[in-house]
Amino acid sequence: MGNVQRSSDVFVNTMGSYSLKVGGQVQSGIPLSFFKIAVYILLAVPGHVVSRDFIRYLLWPEVTDRDKAAADLRQSLMRIRRVQDKFGFRLIESNVSSIYLVEDESVHWDLRDLLADMKSSGVNQPVRYSGELLADLPYSGSEFEDWLSEQRQALRSQVIEFLSLAIGIEHNTRPELRYDHARDLLRIDPCNEEAYRLLMIKAASNRDLAQLEYLYKKCEHYLETDLGIGVSLETRMLHKGLIKAMTLEN
Repeated sequence: MGNVQRSSDVFVNTMGSYSLKVGGQVQSGIPLSFFKIAVYILLAVPGHVVSRDFIRYLLWPEVTDRDKAAADLRQSLMRIRRVQDKFGFRLIESNVSSIYLVEDESVHWDLRDLLADMKSSGVNQPVRYSGELLADLPYSGSEFEDWLSEQRQALRSQVIEFLSLAIGIEHNTRPELRYDHARDLLRIDPCNEEAYRLLMIKAASNRDLAQLEYLYKKCEHYLETDLGIGVSLETRMLHKGLIKAMTLEN
């Protein structure tokens, strides 16, 4: 990185609202191409290397003038390099034919961390899904939008599957973390009855009748509103049994 001085750890956020944070401050003027290129290479490209021609087409599919599109890409890459130079980090690099991601210990990237946690940490580590992928990204052309829509759904499904497995009784997840996973799961999938049942059991063990009733009513509401169905027999019977047990204990 030449004479660039590293000033602070860098936080790249692409889950939920996209941002670049340095020294605890959200930085302005970051080109959208920085976030779009980084996310695309991470999720779609084995080895995290992609040709400049492909990125040019993905980001500017409507530009039929090849030379103009190439100039637009060069300008975007120059802006990305200036941002990285200014804050003393590296994430995106390029050469005459390719664009690629590099490792930099100062860079903390929520999407990359999420994927790594689900792949290697197991069910006894917290997993942070802080919002839809690039949730507030302005319209970016049909090619990128179609790809992004598919990735959002795939990532959401992947996180739901991970958390659903983590709260299952057959997995040796630490009890308190199981409850955390259940809460996280409901933030993504508010119709997940298994998560409600686990948290209802937790509420009953704490003798918190108000929380137990709140969870059951919330489950009823989302199932009816989002899916047009009622609560399952398993959940109804659990609710009834927990209420009865708490009443008898009194």
